[in-house]
Amino acid sequence: MSVWWDHIGQQVRVVGLAEQISEQAAIQFWQTRSRSAQLTTLSCEQSQPLSSESALVEQFDKTQQTFEG
Repeated sequence: MSVWWDHIGQQVRVVGLAEQISEQAAIQFWQTRSRSAQLTTLSCEQSQPLSSESALVEQFDKTQQTFEG
């Protein structure tokens, strides 16, 4: 799999097998992510194209309001 990472200006190639992790491991990983990263993940419809950057920002703001605290 190849992915363009704009923030580092490079294409990254990932090679290997993926395996499902336990729910506990997934929760532990989630808790290590910054609040901003968590909200961004919750704001996105994974694997769906974005209609615009402003739509993403709007959805992020709504998500942030939903999960205040």
